[in-house]
Amino acid sequence: MPANAYISLRELPALWFPTQWDLLLQASGSCADAIAALDRSQTIEGPHAEPAETIVAGVRELAVTGAIQVEGRYTGNDQLQTLPAERWQGAIIGFVEGVVANPVRVHDPFHSEYHHYHSLRIRLVERPSLPPFAETFEAWMRDRIVVTARDDRESLKQDMTAKFGAVPIRVFNEVYGKVVGRARGRPPKRNP
Repeated sequence: MPANAYISLRELPALWFPTQWDLLLQASGSCADAIAALDRSQTIEGPHAEPAETIVAGVRELAVTGAIQVEGRYTGNDQLQTLPAERWQGAIIGFVEGVVANPVRVHDPFHSEYHHYHSLRIRLVERPSLPPFAETFEAWMRDRIVVTARDDRESLKQDMTAKFGAVPIRVFNEVYGKVVGRARGRPPKRNP
């Protein structure tokens, strides 16, 4: 995904935090339940899923540091505005409904009678980096192509899953594109 592309709030955890997202997805059972777990981690007292708390804190950090810019409609005047970085410190993020509210200024941020930002769209200012273990995947994939003389996507994905377990699809796609030289399509024909 190129920098400056717009994504939704629901897409952000899987893109920037693939390892924690996969753990949360496995624990929750479905994407909808994982998104709901992100909301619950901010509002319910007591123990929470660690990946959810890590993702929520990470999203706040991305917004504060400027790695992402978030635009949304402010319910006070219904105008599209860029959310300032200072609004993210301690903000309650509603991943299910796609809202952001500051708990100091509102009582219940997920109901429309209170002022918050909704209809969010997120612009990626920086491209998310690959995790450090991606280098291991890249070396393994290069060796595997030499040993098997096959570079088709499906067999490499199956072999990588068998060797390393669940690999985030974004990581696989990036490594595959880097090693093979293309991200999609059929392999080039080889002349004997």
